[in-house]
Amino acid sequence: MALPELLGAQTADTIKFKISRTTYFEKAAILGDKIWISSDGSGVVKLDLNQDSFEYVNSPDWQYLNVTNLIVHKNQIFITHKFHGVLRWQSDENKWVNITPPVERVDSTFFALTEHGNTLATGGGDGRLYLSEDGGNHWKKIQLSLKDYIINDIIFFENNWYIATENSELYQYNPETGKVKERE
Repeated sequence: MALPELLGAQTADTIKFKISRTTYFEKAAILGDKIWISSDGSGVVKLDLNQDSFEYVNSPDWQYLNVTNLIVHKNQIFITHKFHGVLRWQSDENKWVNITPPVERVDSTFFALTEHGNTLATGGGDGRLYLSEDGGNHWKKIQLSLKDYIINDIIFFENNWYIATENSELYQYNPETGKVKERE
């Protein structure tokens, strides 16, 4: 089976096949003729469909290659990295640029990353939601009062952001009213 057939969509979650004995691919996204894949042990891999080849696209300063999420937004690749925050691939410079929102805690880890329309959304260990309308150049901090729980996932549905946390709580944020409520 060809890899694009395996993916079957623009973004797929948890594709499990090995590139080495210790690396499993987690998230994948297609941009042009390349498939970008995050992994639990090898950072980011870029597969070229035309040349049937792959390359690692990691930063030399990454001591640990824990990429927790990967998406395409406005024809750009974005990732969350366990120790380096939110990053955007700069294809013209062939490098990752750190676009992590300003956080109050140095130890904040970012896991969640998603997009809807023009908005890029991320969240992490400080229990806050961050929204960007310009590809991560500027961030708006949304205080959710989540008691510093790690935000594991974010989705947008029917004009609301839904935020899932590490302690199995689900919160709903309405950007029009600014209200946050815990879902039962």
